Amino acid sequence: MRTIFRTIFMGGLMLLAACKADVPVDSPSDGEEAGTEDQPELTIAVGSDYLESRSQLTSSEGLQHIESMYAYVFAPDAGSDETCVYVQKLEWVPASEANVQNPFRTRLKFDTRSYSGKELTVMVVAVDNNEDTYNFPNGKKTGHDDLESLKGLTLDQAKLKLAQGKSGDDMCHTEIFAGWQKFEYGDQLISVTLNRCVAGVLCYVTDIPAMSGEKKATTMRLCLRKEKLGTEFSLKPVTKEVTQPDGSQVTVNSFDSYATVSTADEQTLASCDLSGYETREDGRLLYIPAMDNGEVKTKENSVLLSAYLLPLKSTATSSPENSTLVLYLDYADANGGNTESKEYKIVLGSTETERYAYSLEANRIYSIGSKPVSDEVESDRPASLEGTSIELNVMDWDVVDFATEYPQYSLDTRMVVPYNTENYIFDCINTTFTMRIIPSSNTGAWTLTSKTISTGLVQETNPMNFIYFRKAGTTDSWANQLDCSAEEAKNPMDVEVQLYDFVADRDYNSISQYPTLQEKLENDYRTANILLYEGGIEKLSLPLKQYNALIITMSDKAKSKRAFSRLDYGQTFDWNTGEHLQDAKQLQWGFWTSTPGYYPNDEDDGYKNLEEARDQAGWPSSAIQLCSKSSLGGITPADYWYLPAKNELKALLEFVVEAEGVHSMGISTDTYYHTSTGKALNFSDHVVYISSEEVKTDYVKRTTGGNCRQARHL
Repeated sequence: MRTIFRTIFMGGLMLLAACKADVPVDSPSDGEEAGTEDQPELTIAVGSDYLESRSQLTSSEGLQHIESMYAYVFAPDAGSDETCVYVQKLEWVPASEANVQNPFRTRLKFDTRSYSGKELTVMVVAVDNNEDTYNFPNGKKTGHDDLESLKGLTLDQAKLKLAQGKSGDDMCHTEIFAGWQKFEYGDQLISVTLNRCVAGVLCYVTDIPAMSGEKKATTMRLCLRKEKLGTEFSLKPVTKEVTQPDGSQVTVNSFDSYATVSTADEQTLASCDLSGYETREDGRLLYIPAMDNGEVKTKENSVLLSAYLLPLKSTATSSPENSTLVLYLDYADANGGNTESKEYKIVLGSTETERYAYSLEANRIYSIGSKPVSDEVESDRPASLEGTSIELNVMDWDVVDFATEYPQYSLDTRMVVPYNTENYIFDCINTTFTMRIIPSSNTGAWTLTSKTISTGLVQETNPMNFIYFRKAGTTDSWANQLDCSAEEAKNPMDVEVQLYDFVADRDYNSISQYPTLQEKLENDYRTANILLYEGGIEKLSLPLKQYNALIITMSDKAKSKRAFSRLDYGQTFDWNTGEHLQDAKQLQWGFWTSTPGYYPNDEDDGYKNLEEARDQAGWPSSAIQLCSKSSLGGITPADYWYLPAKNELKALLEFVVEAEGVHSMGISTDTYYHTSTGKALNFSDHVVYISSEEVKTDYVKRTTGGNCRQARHL
């Protein structure tokens, strides 16, 4: 089923009108004379065929919505201009059920005998149910079928003009057609082909970022960047040479190309309220339910926007900052203030000179993403917003290949990661995250791998690989290389990325390239590039950085060392700024069911406490259990991260105070830090904390909440 036409906004901003097929009611009946010398038959086709109708722009189907149709006859006057001498509102009535495939046939009820020997012009204008949006064909007056108001109007003066009191929003919701043909007295059949006087922009997108830092997505806006909406369009007939699919040239009846007289400041074509949608489980993207209102269906997590506009001539220099169309995502804080916008350049993928600044032609649809059919989603390919630019596809409205599979692709192949590649540095503890590969239209088979570039304060001769991959949603083995076939590469692929621990011994006193201990700690991270190859050639590279652990020397006789995380348990770095977020999870120590005399109580080695605690009844959900994590790339017995013992944690906090790095290392002051060292017979554990720049120890009840910081042997 092919349905409807105009602008749809997600989130209930606009509901769709019922679909009606447009049917002529005055087609000549059997036996009736179709046309005479005095009153010729007028046949009207829309584009190359007569199709079903629609009232909303909801797909790239070549359908149209017509509610009213007018015919105007222009005849030569004493001068060289042709003047309007006749107007007829054609008896076209939209009906509820029909499937007409032939041109509309009617009789032009105009006596042509007095114009014998003269060449006349008939112009037909058709409009949807918003016929008061434009004045036509006299741009200064509203009467479309008032001959008195049209007397003296010449063909050179005929135009569409945005009516007084109407706005760019009305224009974006109005579809209008026009066509013309020359004829003479004696012609019994006049054929007119109508084409749209408007361009259509269809924007169908997915993968909508939910957050910008702490701000939530509130609005999506499809806009003109530099240009303004034109308000007048000339209906002066012209002829044009058009290239056919077989390469031949034909002459067609047309009109001047572009609108004139811009609006003062209106540039928004369509918008959508996003404030009511929740964030997906991944914490990055919006969850938007699929839509099905009986006439239009959209995929889950997608937004469909669209608009009509009079054809627009671009005058800007083609450059990224001058893209004709731009999509904005607006973000605001919890109170709706402190707003900011993220922009997506909408790039035309034709020639280099037209990529950014391009004109919008009449009777063409400019499609961001692909929605071939309104009430189906099987062939939908919404464009991904996990990047900074999206590609615009252009089609003649009357030549749409409905069998075409439109792949979801970007202008260039992209690797999309959840972190800011300049600011973000991963913690030293092993972790996983998901990235996405978004192909371009010509992406072939690809290979994803990585290369370690640097190893922090001490450069290793043969640095180990520490990044591994597998297809998301699978249980495939992790590998340092992921291959994607040409068939798989036609669509985006989510890839899970695994990072190993980074725990490398350091003697900070012997490192001289940074003057202070604080600077040494801030710059002790390794760097790798995630690389994408096509045909053995490197196509893309994205950097990834990971902190080395904090290497602490104990005060025992052996001067043994421990490695510590850069984050408290549950704490994170901001994906965009890389700064510590104060979101650590406070834990109770636990061991509710254990006999007090059996608490693990080693004061120097939390790993020993971990080994002992595993056999205790209170192990599940204890702070020791929650902080234990298997290492990757470690050595025995350092095969676990653990909750440190009292003296281990005390050594860390003394190191932090010495380095004056409380804030940069995410340590909270005046906050208890649990240790794995229990206090026998007291239903409590030892804690360590910093107060007034002094490290202190104490013990608290096992129900007391406190922060935790994980440690590991080297």
